[in-house]
Amino acid sequence: MGVLCDSPTVALRLGPPNADNSSFISSIIREPVAGQTAICPVSIDLPIALISLQKLAEAIVAVDDARSEGIGWPRTITMPAVQATVKTMLAALREQQGDETADRVHFERNEKIESTVKSWPASIQSARA
Repeated sequence: MGVLCDSPTVALRLGPPNADNSSFISSIIREPVAGQTAICPVSIDLPIALISLQKLAEAIVAVDDARSEGIGWPRTITMPAVQATVKTMLAALREQQGDETADRVHFERNEKIESTVKSWPASIQSARA
């Protein structure tokens, strides 16, 4: 039996925005950098557990190479994450790309999306990973 890898939300996914509740996480960075407006449907202070695409790929390779006997039970490993808020993400965007880029993010609160995101773990620590 192999080892499974459970992932936090991936920040900066490729491709256009979609209907996923987490789509805004990538959109608030990706679209402004591309000169487009992005809508953020959640509070600026909402904490979100994130992993980069590169770190997720590294984790999948590491898990694939792991011997299940050494992992123990359960054989699912949740990858660690960094915690960010929209505020910290926009501060980094502002620092790296400037005010004009960061100001392309507009807030239109969506209670359904925000309540869904609030139900996700805001912090993930995984000593096993």
